[in-house]
Amino acid sequence: MKAEHTEHTVSYAALFADRTSKNMSDLQKITRPPSTEEEQGLNMKGSFKKVLDLSSGDSHNAGIKPITFVRQVAAGCAYPRILQGDALPPDARLRVQKLLSHFDGGSIGSYTESCGSMHLRNTIAKFISLRDGGVLSSPEQVFITVDTQRALMVMLRLLCQSEGVSAVMIPDPAPHTLTRLLEGMDVVPVTYQLQEQSGWSVERAELNRAIQVPRGQCFPKAIYISNPGNPTGTRQYIHNIFIMILLVI
Repeated sequence: MKAEHTEHTVSYAALFADRTSKNMSDLQKITRPPSTEEEQGLNMKGSFKKVLDLSSGDSHNAGIKPITFVRQVAAGCAYPRILQGDALPPDARLRVQKLLSHFDGGSIGSYTESCGSMHLRNTIAKFISLRDGGVLSSPEQVFITVDTQRALMVMLRLLCQSEGVSAVMIPDPAPHTLTRLLEGMDVVPVTYQLQEQSGWSVERAELNRAIQVPRGQCFPKAIYISNPGNPTGTRQYIHNIFIMILLVI
């Protein structure tokens, strides 16, 4: 083990010794805003004109404009009576009517399959096929959840049911809520470093290093991939994706 990686050689099993009593308090802190001391620490050298609080995931607070069409469609689906007036433009009105026609009673409050409306899953599968150059995508393999956190919790429960200490490989940098979510479910985060000098890409040697670190302490069950990257915003190219596929097969 090289000296620069000695910080990774701590006993992962020991991380769970006092975790039970802290799980709830840690999860409650997942989306808390940074304290004044933390903000000052981030800007201790005065190199930034302004420090933005993005702990809530509010991209609009960072200056990104909302997509008006999406908000109009969401409003129409949640409150169909708005269709009786002229509040919505024709394209948003047509999209709302089409969506509601696929729900029982014309209401998004009606029951659907546990993995989501088949119409929406078909639409998502077609989008994925178009995005990936015609590679077929099945709606049966699309599972819709209310948010990313819920999707991760479902997958972790499926993958980390065996005895022993489970781990998930995650990138560094990663979404700020990810590590605490894993720890809250008694899953060890094992980090692999994204390469900033090459556009936050993934290198096979770094993945091989990271997967060896917890050997004998815990067993990695999955690798977390964010594409486009969060928080880097960069896109992993096809050769990077192949590297990750080769790692797990």
